[in-house]
Amino acid sequence: MIRISVLVLAALLLASCGSESPDKSAADVGEPTIIGVYSGTAAGGEAVAPVVDVGHFEGQTDLLGMIRGPLRAEVMAAITDTVVPDGQRLVGGIVSIGCGTPSSAELVDKGAGLIFTPVWATKPPQECFAAVTSIALALLPDGWSASTGS
Repeated sequence: MIRISVLVLAALLLASCGSESPDKSAADVGEPTIIGVYSGTAAGGEAVAPVVDVGHFEGQTDLLGMIRGPLRAEVMAAITDTVVPDGQRLVGGIVSIGCGTPSSAELVDKGAGLIFTPVWATKPPQECFAAVTSIALALLPDGWSASTGS
């Protein structure tokens, strides 16, 4: 009885080791995952620009170069704390600079590269005392394209 159990166990192990997953096609790439939208009043920054890969120092500098105050530290901590799975990269960008704080963001392709667009839970006010800078981070699957949604 023990020999049969050992043989069955060995067969199951060999079957699981020998299976390979097929190559992912473009349709199986998956969707981006928004990690978060981080906002700060009077934190600076420039207008919305294409997202940058923040998995390296140069990208972090490009994104946070003109950001000041607590927002800079909050975004840097989120970058550091995010575990990036194989087959994905961490990207970041300015979502908005204005009188409101978006509840989330979406990635879209405006022709000059991917940008974040704000998702508003409530319409932002027309006037404000100081502008709010909002930055989003997202995990972007390798090969993802905004034009196909995959």
